[in-house]
Amino acid sequence: MSTDYSLLFDGTDDYVSIPHSSNLSLTNFTIETWVNPSQIKGDWQPLITKEDSSGGSRNYGLYIEPNGMRVLFSFLGIYGDWRYDYSISSLKLNQWNHIAMTYDGSQFNFYFNGVLEKSYTFATSPIQNTEPVKIGKEVNVFNPFTGKMDEVRIWNKARTQAEIQADMNYPLTGSETGLVGYWPFNENAGNTVTDLAGNDNNGTILGGAAFTSGVFTPGTFVFSQPNFTVKEGGIGIKEVTINRIDGLGGEASVTVDLSDGLGVSAADYDNTPIVVNFANGETAKTVSIPVTTDTVNDAGETINLTLTNATNGASIGSQGTASVMIVEDAALSFDGVNDYVQVNLNEPETEVTHELWFKTTNPNVGLFSIMSADGGYDRAIYLYQGNLYTRLWSNEVIGSTGINLADGNWHHVAHTFGTSIGGEKLYIDGQLVASGTKAQSDFTWQDKILIGYSIDAPVDFFQGQIDEVRIWNKTRTQAEIQADMNHQLTGTESGLIGYWQFNEGTGNTVTDLAGNDNNGTIYGATWTEGFFGDSVLSLSQPTYSIRENGAATVQVTVIRTGGFSGEVSATLNLSGGTATLSQDYSQSAVTVNFASGETKKIVTIPLIDDFDIEGDETVNLSLSNPTNGAIIGEQNTALLTITDNDFDWYDPKAWSNGVVPANGSQIGLNFTGEKIKYTFSQGNPSLNVFSLYARDKGVLQLSGLTAYTIPFTSVIEVKGTGSEINLSSLATMTGATYRGWDTRNGWDYNYLDV
Repeated sequence: MSTDYSLLFDGTDDYVSIPHSSNLSLTNFTIETWVNPSQIKGDWQPLITKEDSSGGSRNYGLYIEPNGMRVLFSFLGIYGDWRYDYSISSLKLNQWNHIAMTYDGSQFNFYFNGVLEKSYTFATSPIQNTEPVKIGKEVNVFNPFTGKMDEVRIWNKARTQAEIQADMNYPLTGSETGLVGYWPFNENAGNTVTDLAGNDNNGTILGGAAFTSGVFTPGTFVFSQPNFTVKEGGIGIKEVTINRIDGLGGEASVTVDLSDGLGVSAADYDNTPIVVNFANGETAKTVSIPVTTDTVNDAGETINLTLTNATNGASIGSQGTASVMIVEDAALSFDGVNDYVQVNLNEPETEVTHELWFKTTNPNVGLFSIMSADGGYDRAIYLYQGNLYTRLWSNEVIGSTGINLADGNWHHVAHTFGTSIGGEKLYIDGQLVASGTKAQSDFTWQDKILIGYSIDAPVDFFQGQIDEVRIWNKTRTQAEIQADMNHQLTGTESGLIGYWQFNEGTGNTVTDLAGNDNNGTIYGATWTEGFFGDSVLSLSQPTYSIRENGAATVQVTVIRTGGFSGEVSATLNLSGGTATLSQDYSQSAVTVNFASGETKKIVTIPLIDDFDIEGDETVNLSLSNPTNGAIIGEQNTALLTITDNDFDWYDPKAWSNGVVPANGSQIGLNFTGEKIKYTFSQGNPSLNVFSLYARDKGVLQLSGLTAYTIPFTSVIEVKGTGSEINLSSLATMTGATYRGWDTRNGWDYNYLDV
């Protein structure tokens, strides 16, 4: 029987109250716990707090945000200065997540599953109070927490990442240095939770929170979902993932048994059982399914998966079975000279939908048309100056405006026409871009379809890649188009009269998977990676350079190659080098999101533009955590150089009012309110109570100054007590960047970059 338990909070009135004691009212601290939430709510969910019900005395607090699963970590300073932020990662529902926040008097950090996510530097002291510590609820306000909590630990010091990682997956002894409160919730009965740190900070269970299995029990194994998709070779479009829930304690394993599903045979995969080992604290493992690579089209075949033989006290959960569908994905590449595909198919003159994916950098090419052996072309789809057009005989042309689809990204096109919709509609990437009134083609003698060709385009033959061509004998709605444009079809869908996935990968024939034997012949086009292949995410180059103010010399770019179907993302990590987190950049990780069809993303690096002269600094970049079946490519690291944009300051005490040492001229300037006037004086600069200084090279033309141009520099600094000058206005006049106030050598400066 398990000896590890946690507390289950019902989200209505359950919580734990721990009376105030001086060793729980902290200036330096680490607050950490394991949390397993089960509900997203429309209000804050308190986790661990020490404050009154107004929040105005918060010594420390951890909350789950409303309508989400990010964690708010916060405290209130003694001067009423709130210190708070949100985690980058979101808590996973119905899974165990470890969170910790630390403060050492100047550095405020947040850790998610043992990894530093946010860090800030500011010196203050958390406000003190005599309120109890509450777990799971803040009395009379907010929404009580729903889910499980375990291993609540409070320390009177800021623990390091290494210290947190060292014991987060293990129970403590209670005698660890700095531990002032420790509640592992292992009582399993009664209304008291004992403080094992030895300080008698015992808590009272209120509202009926119940004991249940804890985070250090062996746990339960389940598949992350009931259906997965893999390509030949076992590469997962949706990786086969096994989750460990309800407990993470100790090493355990589970076996994946593989058996025949739909249409599969022994030659299609290796059915040797797969043993999956979990280390202590591991929550998930991905498995590569051993699908055989061959020249036979195995698309649509399935393999059954079953979890068996859980070890070391672990169990199998309700999602203990799953199915894997085998898919193969390729596309055709057209050279723009004479490549095309011909299909002998006589489609209807009305109630028709054409769909395909394409990618090109040529703005004036043909994509699709029908033809007759006796001459004539119709139902053209083509690009002209980057916009997409269609033509129905006789002779309506509709198209998009103001866009450029020749951008090297994958785009989906759907053209539908018929009397049922009173005309025709053109969709790009699932969005309606044009409509017409013609519902039926007057071209009735067609007998062929040409893919990669339209005589209506400036360049008849297509240049680029085409994938997933579909023809329907019905007018599809926008909702129907959007529902499956990012997914391959089975071929049995109602109304589908022609379907070419281009997944053969070899030979000169493309098979009609709609089952109508309308196979196509390839003329010149070659095989390439398809739209539905595996996305490979990489950095565009090994080095980048960005000014401290964010102006990029070389922009940090993540590129997506391989497949482009669906949304994917990766994490761009910032670490190491000579730059410092929270001083030179504000986040240790940036999530890079790709929409379906996107091929590259420019990443905004969260730099901190300070006033310190530091010289150039570096930070290491790396890609990790790909989602939705994407993989990380070989160029997954880079070095970013942060170019310093600060400068040495002159000592104004050595200068005379109105003197500009940069060229020796004496300029008297009068500043009144928000307006700038000037007088030019050869000998009486004392009329001006301000000093105007210049550095480096450049020319500044003040507003209204037509006869004289002051040979100033990249920076103008104005010094003076009680100055009324509005440098924001001056910035507007000159096209400069207003930088605000700063203090150097005992003088206050209000300055701007030109």
